[in-house]
This record gives sequence, C-alpha cells and structure tokens, in this order.
Amino acid sequence: PYIFKISLRYNTSLRSEFEQIESKYKSNKLNKPLSSFFGVIEKDTKRTKIRPLLIDNSNINVNQLRAVYNAINRNVVFIQGPPGTGKTVSIVNMVHSCLFNNESTLITSNNNEAINNIVSKLSNLSFNNVPIRYPFLRLGSDENIQMTLRNLSDNLKYFELIKFTDEDKERLYDLEYEVNENMKYVNEILEKYETRLELEQKINGLQNFIKLIEEDNEIDEFTKEGNKIDFEAQIFRHSEKLKQTIDKSELENLKLDSSHSYEIIYYLSLEYGKKLFEEKYSHLRVILNIQDEVVRLKEFKSYIISDDGIKRLLECFPIILSTNVSSSKLGTSNSYFDLLIMEEASQCGNAVS
Repeated sequence: PYIFKISLRYNTSLRSEFEQIESKYKSNKLNKPLSSFFGVIEKDTKRTKIRPLLIDNSNINVNQLRAVYNAINRNVVFIQGPPGTGKTVSIVNMVHSCLFNNESTLITSNNNEAINNIVSKLSNLSFNNVPIRYPFLRLGSDENIQMTLRNLSDNLKYFELIKFTDEDKERLYDLEYEVNENMKYVNEILEKYETRLELEQKINGLQNFIKLIEEDNEIDEFTKEGNKIDFEAQIFRHSEKLKQTIDKSELENLKLDSSHSYEIIYYLSLEYGKKLFEEKYSHLRVILNIQDEVVRLKEFKSYIISDDGIKRLLECFPIILSTNVSSSKLGTSNSYFDLLIMEEASQCGNAVS
C-alpha cells in the first residue's frame, strides 16, 4: 500500500497576532468580531452610527438589501446563501457603501477565486462610458502584487493628468447630500423591519419556553404559573413594540434611486486618486515610480508591513482584497479596517482567518 502525507505550509508567522489577541482578551479590549468569536454575546449588535447605503442597482432584492444594511450597520453579521442568490452583488454594494462613508474595507477568503470574482466586478465599472479607477488594491502573492503595482504605475500617470475641478467637487458634494437625505427614509424602513424580525424571534422563543414549562412534570404548578405570567408579560410588551414596525410587504415596495451611484463612485475614485500627489504620500509615490519591478516589489512589501505605511496606503486605497494568509502581512497586529468581509467563511480555517 502507498501512504501519502499531505500538508499545507504557510510561509508566515502568526505569533504576533495571537499574542496581541491574547493580550486584548485578558484586558477585555477585544474588538466586536473577536469578542463574538470567543462567545461574548452582545445585547445590541448595532454600530453607534447608522450609515447610509450606496446601491448601484435599484433592482436589488429585499434579502440583498438587508445583507448590505446589516453588514454596514452591525458589528457582526453572518450571511448564508447558495450559489446564485446574489452574495457577490451584496458584497460589491457593501464596498460601495463603505467608500461612500469614507471607511476602509478588507475583503478576504481562503482561496483566490472568490477574491478575483469581486476584483472583476470592481474593475469593470464605468460612468458615461469612462472606466472607473476604483480605489482598491488586489494584494496577496508576489505575482498579484506585481500586477497591482503595474496597474498603479499606469493609474498614477492618469491621476496626474486628469483634472478634479472645483465644479466636480461641488457636484460630488450635492450628490452625496442627496443620497444622504434619500437614505434616511430607507434606513428608517430597514431598521423597523430588522426590529420586527428581532421581536418576532423573541416572541417565538418565549412561546416555546411556555410550552416546555407546561410539559415539564418536574415543575410544580405554582412555579409554572409564575413563569408563564412573566413570559406572557414579556410577549405582551414585545407585541406592543411590533405595532411600531413594518412587515415585509412594505419593504418590498421600497423604491431605491440608484441613478447617480456610478457618478458618485467616479468622483470619489478621482478624489482618492488625487490624494497620491499630496506631500504626505511622497514615499508611496517614489515606490510606485521605481522601474525595477523586483526592487519595487521589495520596497512596497516593506512599506505595507509597517504601521504608518498601511495607514497611508488605506487613505489612498481604502479597499484591499487579499487571501486570509496574505492579510496577516498587512501592517502590524493592530486593527486597521472599518469592515472585514470574509467570503466563503465556512471554508476558512480558524487559525489564519
């Protein structure tokens, strides 16, 4: 018989990350996703500020819209769906919404195919038949970084030549104001529906508790009645709150205006591209202008592994796409991103993810 030993070797050390996690765990300073991983359940998962969405398709369905809304406005969200249910569409709109809210996003996965699928979507956007140079970077292996650096070198010339006029800035400001105003109502409707689902879940749970108590022969009648009265009182309070929410039909009738989404993304991309020519990004510009690709790769990797370097990079390119393993090479063990999207998370190992 033949015996094969199959193993996967990672050329990276996660020791510093694990030590940082352990330190924060002991000092009770874990961020929300890590707290969730360690079983700390939050009573309220909402982020402190409700963020408006930027949706590029008015035909987005209710479940996709809920996925985007909750990802942007909740600390931890798990989204499950079979192929063809629109997970990629939802992720792209999450990225748009983060860009609109001036927030950074890290998109990771256990494999390159899932990442490249999203890269393809973001790379093929246009406004008025002009390609949008979306402010994202596809990192990971040396080969992927080399390709990204070649594109960046070309984009650097583009952003140096193109104008971002005061008229453009004013137009962007007006569009942002319009979207913010329109999304106030959308956010209100979405939050009412999410509240309804939470209340219905609580009511269903309490009703199940009542059934279990009634069927438990080991509990005396006096205790049963006391618990039943308490649970029914909670059901009554939750049912009263239900009256202030909306049902799914109202959400399905919600009209989204996405007519200016690509225009906003186009101007935002210009705004980020022009940042590269500010003095504080001169070191990054020098690296991008290095002609020797081997030297350029080495300098860039040294730049993004430093705390200051990754922070500067995200100020110009707030969207990063990479695999789980390669993401550990971004900066130090500190947290840098406002949103983490882990595609195909069920296939990701705990250690690197």
